[in-house]
Formats: sequence, C-alpha cells, structure tokens
Amino acid sequence: MNNSSIHVVPGGSSNYGPPFGANFIPNLQYITNITQANPAVVTFLDSTNFTAAEWIGFRIPPANGMIQLNNQSAQIISLTSNTATIDIDTRNFYPFIYVQDPQIPCIAVPVSSGIIPGTTAITLEDAFDNEPTT
Repeated sequence: MNNSSIHVVPGGSSNYGPPFGANFIPNLQYITNITQANPAVVTFLDSTNFTAAEWIGFRIPPANGMIQLNNQSAQIISLTSNTATIDIDTRNFYPFIYVQDPQIPCIAVPVSSGIIPGTTAITLEDAFDNEPTT
C-alpha cells in the first residue's frame, strides 16, 4: 500500500486516516470533538456501534488539546448514532481541538482492545484484539 494514498473511511465520506470505521474489528472510532462538560460528550467522525455501559479508551495526541484524557478510559453513559456521553468531568481539561492528522489520529477504542500507555505512535497494536464477531 502506498503511504501517500488517501483512504476513505468505510461508511463515511472522509479522507481522514487509514481505512477503518464502524465495521472494523476492533471498533476504532475517530474523534472530532469532546465537550468541556460534566459529563463529557464525545463526537465521532462516523456512526459507531459502541454500546451503553461499554468502557472505551482514548488516544488524544497533544495537537488535539485535552491531553488529560489521553490513555484514560471511561464508561459510556448514553449514545446517539455518532456521540457518546462518558462518565468523566472534562470541565477543567484543556479544550479539544479538531486536528485532522492521519499520521496521529485522535481515536477511541473499546478498553478490551487495549491502549498501550506511554506510546506516542498510533499502530494497530494500540487497539488490536481482532477476534471474529458472530
């Protein structure tokens, strides 16, 4: 695969990042906004198949602000098609800045997929338990 090629996210119209989306296992979701609120609301690029009460982990690169949430996990309180309300108070966190960087994307993954604390590069190892779903 040519690293300079642009990939379309399945189910979306974006040219943001590698070819992952709601149908990719594990369920890696690109974040476009996080509110400074209690509870916080996370907005995703595409619709998600996360579920209420599921725990998700966050990878927030420094360019996106809100670094206090990086490598943290939170339980989902409620959902819409492309947002998740999480049980974290982000009112005193740095504001979130949407930076569209396919090399270091801002993502959320199921906690069971694992986020490797202390790593700076985004790799599939950051979110990989690619088990078939039934």
